[in-house]
Amino acid sequence: MGSLFSFPFYLTVGILFSYLNMWMTNKVKAQKPYVFGLLMYSFLGLITGVGLLSRGTFLILDILYFLGIGVLASNIFYHVLFLINVLAKRKNDVIYKQIN
Repeated sequence: MGSLFSFPFYLTVGILFSYLNMWMTNKVKAQKPYVFGLLMYSFLGLITGVGLLSRGTFLILDILYFLGIGVLASNIFYHVLFLINVLAKRKNDVIYKQIN
């Protein structure tokens, strides 16, 4: 039942953090944008995982579980987004070559 309630949180916070990450990546102009984006998505995934922890006492395994889920979800999203961008760029390059 917990995943049912955490899904809207991951979705809304994930979208906001994704836009924040894209803005920061464009602003910084990193030399290796893939690595920078991966590290930023991992860091923001940690923050999202911490946001799901409620107040109270936790075992270290509970904390690691939520942090791991946050990092895993954000990295899966980053790689899917990265793959979509690569495929869209290839398609645009092919269309551009056909026109010229």
